Amino acid sequence: MRARSRFLLFLFVLSVPLVLHEGLEAQEPVTSFRVYTEPPNAPFRVDGRDYVGGATFLWPAGSKHVVEAVETKSPFSGTRYVLKEWRDASNSVVPYGAPVQTVTADPALPYLQVVYKVEHLIRLRFFEGPVSPQPQCGAPGDAAPGALRTGIVWIEDSCYWSNADIWREERDIPINAMPYPGFVFRGWSGWGSVYLGSFPLKGPVTLVPRFEPAKRVQFRTSPPGLDVIIDRTQTRTPASESCTVTQALPPAAPLSIRPLCVGDYDFANGTQHVLSAPPFQIHRETGDYWVFEEWDIGGGQNTVYTVKDVNLPVTIRAMCVPGVRVALLTSPSGLKLNIDGRDMAASNFIWGVGSTHRFTAPPEQTDSTGRKYVFKQWSNGGPASQELNVEAAALEMGVRLTAEYELLGRTVLTSSPLGVKLRVDGQECATPCVLDRPNGTSVSVSAPQSKLLNSEERLEFSGWSDGGAQERTITVENTARTITAHYQSHFRLQISVHPENSATIALSPASADSFYPSGAEVTATVQPNKGYRFRRWEGDAAGTYPVAQIRLNGPVQTLARLEALYRGPVAEIFNAAGGSPDAAVAPGSLISIFGSDLARSSVASQAPPLPQLLGGVIVRIAHRMFPLLFVSPGQINAQLPSDLEPGEYEVVIERGGQEAVKATVLIARNAPGLFSTGAQERPLAVAYREDGSSVDTAQPARPAELVTLLGTGFGPADRPILDGFAAPEHPSAELVDRVDILFGDQVIPADWAGPVPGQVGISMVKFRMPETPEADLPVSVRVNGATSNTVLIPLR
Repeated sequence: MRARSRFLLFLFVLSVPLVLHEGLEAQEPVTSFRVYTEPPNAPFRVDGRDYVGGATFLWPAGSKHVVEAVETKSPFSGTRYVLKEWRDASNSVVPYGAPVQTVTADPALPYLQVVYKVEHLIRLRFFEGPVSPQPQCGAPGDAAPGALRTGIVWIEDSCYWSNADIWREERDIPINAMPYPGFVFRGWSGWGSVYLGSFPLKGPVTLVPRFEPAKRVQFRTSPPGLDVIIDRTQTRTPASESCTVTQALPPAAPLSIRPLCVGDYDFANGTQHVLSAPPFQIHRETGDYWVFEEWDIGGGQNTVYTVKDVNLPVTIRAMCVPGVRVALLTSPSGLKLNIDGRDMAASNFIWGVGSTHRFTAPPEQTDSTGRKYVFKQWSNGGPASQELNVEAAALEMGVRLTAEYELLGRTVLTSSPLGVKLRVDGQECATPCVLDRPNGTSVSVSAPQSKLLNSEERLEFSGWSDGGAQERTITVENTARTITAHYQSHFRLQISVHPENSATIALSPASADSFYPSGAEVTATVQPNKGYRFRRWEGDAAGTYPVAQIRLNGPVQTLARLEALYRGPVAEIFNAAGGSPDAAVAPGSLISIFGSDLARSSVASQAPPLPQLLGGVIVRIAHRMFPLLFVSPGQINAQLPSDLEPGEYEVVIERGGQEAVKATVLIARNAPGLFSTGAQERPLAVAYREDGSSVDTAQPARPAELVTLLGTGFGPADRPILDGFAAPEHPSAELVDRVDILFGDQVIPADWAGPVPGQVGISMVKFRMPETPEADLPVSVRVNGATSNTVLIPLR
């Protein structure tokens, strides 16, 4: 193991560049010193020995050493290292740009870094051959014998006109090429085609600007001195055939090169160029208008010219004719005309002498506000469509023509609501109906008496907004106005009876077709036929009283439900807790059946489960028998089966061999009733405190006290309970539907509601008393919109 450890240590020492000072003895104090470069792998020299990248030295403290930066080319041609600066831990290198540094070994100076600039060679070659002794641009003058100057190149901010080797650091290098007159620039061999741009210098590169002989194209105009548009750039031309204004030459141009005249271009062979001219322009010297007509080589605007025969210069002339000022206007202004086949706003034009133009005034048009105008005449008395031949005689005064229009009067016929079809001069016109007529025109207008929207709604005419007659004549005037036909909605009242022919309905007020104005109040009275009696209203009317007050704010459909009179013994069924606002009772609730001779004697059940036969009496719906609490000749108390669906049922009371007694019952999911004691005019609630004591006039409730009310018909519980059986204490059941306690307009949510343990069909609801002044508070409960009877709770 010991030998293996020494071997590993030996390998570690070899992996680190480490130079021991010659003659270093173990007992002498030494310091470690590191020299390294940026970028890595650059050369340097220490005490006359060459190194690359970095090395660590162990020197006697206080010994002196020489560190040199080696500025030299790398093995890869075209890249070199140039000293930029030295860096050490104390920033004490002086001077930091000197290539040689003398270092004293000191623990406080642990390292020295040589920072080089990496430069790459840009070989700029205008032509084959060696680097020019004077490649950069000098003063203007002729080129040296045998040298051809075709243009110049800018590398960053340096100008070159001949072959050069240029060293630059890695970065984006801006370049620009500018040909001398007689030459064109066609791109860079080795980079791209744009003359002005920049390229990323990441290594040696050769740039060859491609300057080629150009074709000289002289653009002139007739008359001289006007502008042309070459390749979408507007340019001037000489004011005379001799060139008096020239373009600027590139820097350092040879004296033998003449500058381009204004209007002259040098084009590359085979290139294409778009030739145009301003449609019209003002001569800079005379102030006259001139209109472009054609190029003397053929073609008009946007003529494409292809360059060929580069050695033969050419002159291309834009031919122009004198321009005449032409104003085509409208009265009033702002209207449109059709000029040379284009619809446009009336305007001013410059048209060339000898040209022909067509213009038309539309017979009718609409302005930006929607008002209509009709054409009357042109100011020269000519027809709506005319042709103008531009003549030289009009050069001084120009041409001015105005299309005169007349504003039509406007009347807008509308209706409330919209969409009614009026008759205007015998023709239908749906509102809004816009009448544009000459001022003073008379128009016959009539509004229909009614409009049927659907089988249940129609509109009835109620009058014009200006009080005019239903059929009238109006006068259209220049000043716009709106007249509205007002209509009132009428709705249909549909009342049916069930069974058919069981009653007649008397309506007050009466209507021949069952339609009434919106908001009308109608009294509907049910008059049962013989053998029937009224039960209730259904649909848009409600209640059990045979007279209904109906307000028609929309179509109304309602049903008067009657029942055939039973000719045998009959009974009535109510919530056992007392009279409730609704005639319905709920499944599983306790009910009371009132009648005569319902039983032979009074018999009460002893305890749950309740019997279905008591005192010889059975109460049933079809084959479903009721659990019975009490029977007597005048009253039966029972529990409704809990699984009955909402609806109307016939209840049969069998009396032990006597003729059965029948009754009709209406079943609803929720039909709450509250138990009470005392007189009917002052019913006191059956209520208890938390300790089980009663709430009554002797021991009234207190504000915010928890109170329990008893009732029946609150709806289903979350755990099924067998009919006739007492509700279990464990597990306890809870009502499914939300119960609210009503103290007048104040609504208090129940703390808890559910079946009373040990009782059949009775529910309890717990809540906190409101904090109100002392009084006998009227209270009721509401479940799913169904409200109970009202009872009183004393509060002190």
